[in-house]
Order: sequence, then structure tokens, then C-alpha cells
Amino acid sequence: MASSSALFGYIFGTSRYTGSTATTQYYYLNNFYITYADLPLSDAPRAWVEVDAAAIRHNYRRVSEEIAKKRPECSIIAVIKGDAYGHGITECTRIFLSEGCRAFALASVEEALCTKRVCDRLGVKADILILGATEPALIGEVGRQDLIQTIPSFDYAKKLSHAALAAGVTVRAHIKLDTGMNRLGFPTFSEEQKDVTAAKVAQIAGMPGIVIDGVFSHFASADEVDEHFKKRTSLQSIRFFDTLDRIRL
Repeated sequence: MASSSALFGYIFGTSRYTGSTATTQYYYLNNFYITYADLPLSDAPRAWVEVDAAAIRHNYRRVSEEIAKKRPECSIIAVIKGDAYGHGITECTRIFLSEGCRAFALASVEEALCTKRVCDRLGVKADILILGATEPALIGEVGRQDLIQTIPSFDYAKKLSHAALAAGVTVRAHIKLDTGMNRLGFPTFSEEQKDVTAAKVAQIAGMPGIVIDGVFSHFASADEVDEHFKKRTSLQSIRFFDTLDRIRL
């Protein structure tokens, strides 16, 4: 039997306390508590996921067929963040590469490097987009590995430029527009916001250490069939293309 140490952090309260049970120690400090657990691991896991690779291939081919019919100039970016939503980054990368996919999006630089290693082992060149913010200390690796970094704000663009110059690299980047997801990105909800965003993107294009490769947005309800959500997605699309038409690089 093997043992494992786990570390967790949660917002808890304002108490200060140190205590323990037979298997777990608790350390309370300010607004967080940390638990250290030393629990035996079973050789037979209690739960697992069985993934049907044939189903993944089938789904990819169906989407590819629809795109080829409606927008033949477009290609697929396989979003496999969060360990491919539990399906496994490494195996999903292999599957999508074998189906002809040549672009991927992941949550972090660590995940992006997993996909990059698979591509390198197979001798395949692919575009790999990091959807989340990358710490300045890791920007050098982003540039050296030819990964693509998302830029969700003007302030982040300035930090990215500074970090790229410090590391002696040029980083490819995609601009994220907020068209209705209301999470991250340059705002596009009014005519004024669209103009301001376009102007800021033009400024970012002139920043040293950054090359803008693309612009994207997150359609929050694109998979919904209800008419309300279809109208929302249509509005997001209008905002996206309106802003894109104003961007001059």
C-alpha cells in the first residue's frame, strides 16, 4: 500500500486554530484553512472513467463535415482544457491529431506543454492556444515553445510585453473579446466600447514582444436550442464581427 499527502485550501473564516484527527491535521489562519492528509491508496480505485475513442472520433468527424459544408474556409480548434474535461489530454491530443486537427486550446501553460510534447513526439506542427493568464515567469517558455497566449485585457498585454522583452522572446497572441459571456475579455457591448476595444487592440499590436495571431470570443449558450439562447448567440456574433471590422492592425 502506498501513501499520499494532499494539500487543500478553502475560504473558511477568521478563527485561528490548530488541531488534528487520526488522519488529518487542520491549520486555521485568517481566512483560510489547510488540511494535510496522509491516507492509504487502494490498489483498486473506487471510481474510474472509460472513454470510447471511437465516439470522440465520430463526434469530431461530424463537426468537421458540418463545417466543411457551411464554412469550408474554417478549421477546428479542439478545446481540451481541464485534462480534456476528464477525458485525458494526451490521448485526446493523439486522437484529434490522427483525425487531422492542427489547433488546440488549453487552460494553462502546463496543459499546453502536454499537448506540445505529444505533437513533438509525433512530428506534427500544431497551433496551441493558452486560454488562461500565464505568469510572467513562464512567458519565456511560452515564446520558446511557440505557444499562443490569450490576451484578455490591456493591462495584461502590457505585462506580457514586458515579460517577453525580459525573456528575449516574441509571443504569439490571440485577443479575447467579451461579447456576452461576461467573464473575461475586452468589452463589446456598446458602440463606444467596440471603438475603444479596437483602438486598444491596435495599440497592443505595436507593443514589443507581441505578435497578434487572432481574435476570439466565447459564445456562452451556443449549444442551446431554445430560441432565447439562439438570439443571445446571434447577438454575440454581431458584437464580435462588428468589433472585428473596426480592428486595424
